[in-house]
Parts: sequence; C-alpha cells; structure tokens
Amino acid sequence: MKKILISFLLPITLLLGACSEYKKGKGALQYKIVHNQNSPAIGKLAVVFLSYTEATESGTVLSSTATFDPRPIEVYATRPQFEGDLQDAFQYLSEGDSAIVKVSMDSIKRFNHSVQLAKDTSKYMVYTLKINRVFNQEGKNDTTFLPRVEAYKRAELLRQQAIEDNKIKHFLAVKKLNYKTTASGLWYPADLKTTNNTGKALYVSYVISSLDGKVYETNVLKTAQAGGIYRPYKIYQARKMTPGQGHFAGFEEAITLLQKGAKTKVIIPSKLAYGARGDNTDMPPFTPLLCEFELLNQ
Repeated sequence: MKKILISFLLPITLLLGACSEYKKGKGALQYKIVHNQNSPAIGKLAVVFLSYTEATESGTVLSSTATFDPRPIEVYATRPQFEGDLQDAFQYLSEGDSAIVKVSMDSIKRFNHSVQLAKDTSKYMVYTLKINRVFNQEGKNDTTFLPRVEAYKRAELLRQQAIEDNKIKHFLAVKKLNYKTTASGLWYPADLKTTNNTGKALYVSYVISSLDGKVYETNVLKTAQAGGIYRPYKIYQARKMTPGQGHFAGFEEAITLLQKGAKTKVIIPSKLAYGARGDNTDMPPFTPLLCEFELLNQ
C-alpha cells in the first residue's frame, strides 16, 4: 500500500481563488471542491489515481506530482492514521473532482518527525488534488476489482511510452538529426562508425542529461581554466558485472559501439535506462536520456 503526500495540475493560487469557503470534515479536516464531477463517491475499498501538490500553509511546497508526471500516483482509500488526515478527504470526493484539503499540521507532526516540519509554524498542510481515476471494490467477492486496476495501469504504461517515442522523434526533427536505432531501441548518429567492444574494459567520459539539457550525471570535471578535465570511468560489459556496479543497459550498449577517440551523442529510451520509475530523486519516469560520450581507449 502506497501512502501519498500530494498532487496536482492546477496552480495553488488558481485553486484558492476558485471557491471561497471550506467545509468541515472529520476531526480538524477542512476541504473545498473546486470542480465537482458528480461521479460516484470514492468507496472505503478503492484504488485512486490522482495528481497532487502538498504545501505548508505558509506556501512551502514539499512535494508535487508535477515533478513525476506522467506517472499515475496510486493510493488506497483505506483506514486513516488519525481522524481528519488526508485519506478521510476521499469520502467527500469522486472521480474527476478537483479539491483543496487542509490537514492539521499538529496531527501530521505526531507521525512525521522531519526537521523541516518541526520548524514550520503553519497550522495546516494544504493539498491540492485532482482525482483522475477511481476503482471501487464492489464487495468482498468482486473478482474483477484488481484486474480492472491492472488493465488501467497497463493502458497508462502504453500511453506514456507513446508520449516518450513522440518526444524523441520531435527532438530529432527539431535538431535536424539523422539517427537510426539498434535492435534494442538505442538511437545513434546514422554516420557513426561503430565497432564491437563487447567484453572489454573501457574508459569513457560522459554527460547524461534530459533532452531539454538537464544534467543528471557526468564524470567530466569542468574548471575555469580549461574546457573540462576528464575523470575516466572504468566500465565492463554488463554480463561481467554484479548488480549495482555499473550503469543501465543503454549506457553499456552505447559504449560497446564506439571506436577509440569517438565523440558522439546517443539517445537512450527509458526502457534501456530508468524506465517507469525514474531515479526516485529528480528524474521523472519515462525520461529519454541524451548521452554524450568520448571513448578514451579501446
């Protein structure tokens, strides 16, 4: 069961101005529905897919699915930790609704002992929510419940993969790049002279970034005096490595293609990198990577 902290699609300021008064829920919970879809309510036995933003009343954003979209956040409408917590708000919401929910900060602090929250003097934690999809379990004998949830997740996966494919093709078109793919789906320059370095120990310099230029990892040390100082990274063929010692599959495949001295940029789809999870820090799920390499030996 995955606990959540946040969500959403609309800016908090827009939502705050959309309606005037909060309603009182259980305990100290307060909520107001910005958009009411008038769909069936979320049941006690339900899986909810949502978008959210979690912020203190003073305006400090702690978490947001804007960082991780398009991954659907999956939560269970289950027993709350305390009366008036976020999960109590589900009973007032339905599929398609947008809402703002205020949860007592004092209650949250009893379960969350982070230093950041301890210093915050806000009275409430404020959640902006968009309920994207709801699957209610229709009784204990509902054998279709979990298959319906899994079917939705598979459909979302295919949709997100299609978005990623289009993103790569759009990038190549805008940059006017002539690339082709390996059998696995790795994109590389059509005029790149390749070789086979399978099984060799290789030293490379590399910069791994998103298509829009955000650098996630590099072993190139930049200095004010020079364009860059290489700190070579030794890497072996994947099958000779134990889990956790090397990079992802697309990285290692790209290295095996390069000739000594080669400098190139390849595009690695997420299926050969961090996939549907991202890196659990600042890389969203389904992120294609632009990897710039120079092979320093062969």
